Amino acid sequence: MQVFEIFTRGRFDTVMHFAAVSYVAESVSQPLLYYHNVTINTIHILEALAQFNVPRLVYSSTCAT
Repeated sequence: MQVFEIFTRGRFDTVMHFAAVSYVAESVSQPLLYYHNVTINTIHILEALAQFNVPRLVYSSTCAT
């Protein structure tokens, strides 16, 4: 399901985006996968927030400690 399709199904005042990726070895062997999840998906969400007038985003880019 595409991000924009989700926004057409209801009204939202906050979106939570957990772009968490934590496997260092995998991030080195597959950097584009990680780039897409953290960067490209976030851009898609931000575009949808703007289009559907959603004022708040809660963002977490990692689950590593």
